[in-house]
Amino acid sequence: MEQIDNKSLDFILCIEKLLSSISTVRKCLLSLTDIEQNSSIQSEESIKKLKAIKDTIISLTPAVETVGQLGPTSTLVKHLSNEYICLCNDYKKHYSLIMANTAIFTEYKQLIEDLSKWLSSTNANIQEVSQSVDKQQILLNVKVWIIQE
Repeated sequence: MEQIDNKSLDFILCIEKLLSSISTVRKCLLSLTDIEQNSSIQSEESIKKLKAIKDTIISLTPAVETVGQLGPTSTLVKHLSNEYICLCNDYKKHYSLIMANTAIFTEYKQLIEDLSKWLSSTNANIQEVSQSVDKQQILLNVKVWIIQE
């Protein structure tokens, strides 16, 4: 009986440590976003910090999944799973916000806009040529029809 209680206590302590880690990572993520919004921090530095946060989240994944398999009905395990999912969602949201302010994203966005304009122009030119070819084909068909009669 004592062995089962020790395992349960160890399990709870493990979950609490995981929750603490998730909370710490979330605070780092929020502070990075606050710094990014309130100053002109270097984009490369922000990207490196985001990568470190992502790596930390990835390293937590196996532990969270294992705990979920060991006690899927436990309220504490459900809380851990929810916190982990929230952390992942926060990361995605903050990643988008931070990356939108980088020079790389601005260049990428401009390239997409330029490509879109070029494609629209090319499409209009193709339609114009197609209509011209269709008109010429119709005229040719009419001439052939007139000649045959």
